[in-house]
Amino acid sequence: MTTASPESVRLAAEAILDGLGLPAPWKILDIDWTPGSPSPVKVTAGPYPREVVSAYCDPDRPWPETVARLASDLQDHACEVHWGRPFPPCPGHTHPLSTGVADGVAVWECPVSPRHHRSPIIPAGTP
Repeated sequence: MTTASPESVRLAAEAILDGLGLPAPWKILDIDWTPGSPSPVKVTAGPYPREVVSAYCDPDRPWPETVARLASDLQDHACEVHWGRPFPPCPGHTHPLSTGVADGVAVWECPVSPRHHRSPIIPAGTP
């Protein structure tokens, strides 16, 4: 099981951004690691310099929950920045995939029917 660290969060955030399929590349600009605060990890990212957003996660939660929360925040910001376009799009549907945890893995899944589509948010082996 992966333990959250600044490096594992950075690698997960990069994999999440790659997996969103955004039309313009986003970059991780900063990771603010503040243990004990209400939002202990803040990831600043975006299609800089046009837009910069912050996403939050709690490294004290189980790793799959940490990844799903981070993916959900980054996804919400990406959809807003790109005028409501669905990122990542649900195959064959018009809505975006939702985040979740299934069998101990953070996943993208169809919000209507997870049997329609479910895939890992970050590739196996990503810390």
